[in-house]
Amino acid sequence: IATWSGMIVPIRSGGGTRIKVAEGFARRCPVVATTMGAFGYDLQNGEEILLGDEPRDFASACIRLLNNPLVGETISQKAYECFLERWTWDSYETVVGKVIQECLARSIRTHAGQGEAGVLTSDCQ
Repeated sequence: IATWSGMIVPIRSGGGTRIKVAEGFARRCPVVATTMGAFGYDLQNGEEILLGDEPRDFASACIRLLNNPLVGETISQKAYECFLERWTWDSYETVVGKVIQECLARSIRTHAGQGEAGVLTSDCQ
């Protein structure tokens, strides 16, 4: 994947996961997608990804990658940096740790004086 000129994600409808987008980012492969194909990633067109919803725009983005490898290198590097910052287990560690600490603190406050300190309650949502 890292040696490809680009990964295309021409999803126009439907649901499901967009794992292939993250896979492209992780492997420093430039991604061309529709808005639907990149749904949920919060990316800027032309920065970390190339977007095209109309067939002509999508094709133009693909041709742009083929004709200008520097564009692909630039967006794939920015996408890789986003991947490391937002979508790795290490990046989730701090967030998950904070949630666990908040839940434990809430549980301890809820059960203080009831002999149940440290019991995780279902009010951690």
